[in-house]
Amino acid sequence: SNEEILESVLKGHGSEPHTNVVAFNTALVLWASGLEKNLNNGFNFAKETIKNGSPWEKFLDLKSFLDD
Repeated sequence: SNEEILESVLKGHGSEPHTNVVAFNTALVLWASGLEKNLNNGFNFAKETIKNGSPWEKFLDLKSFLDD
């Protein structure tokens, strides 16, 4: 399911194509918000961050905040 794919990617265990899509979307958000001027740098930053699995914890924090 899409939820399982998202969880897998955010925990750092997703397939390469799924991880690349999430990393590219993240790079676009960083670029559009002005936090990163270079899409390639944003993509690489996102890929490295995804590898360590920390985005899953951030996602759960956000979900908890929104559920309150």
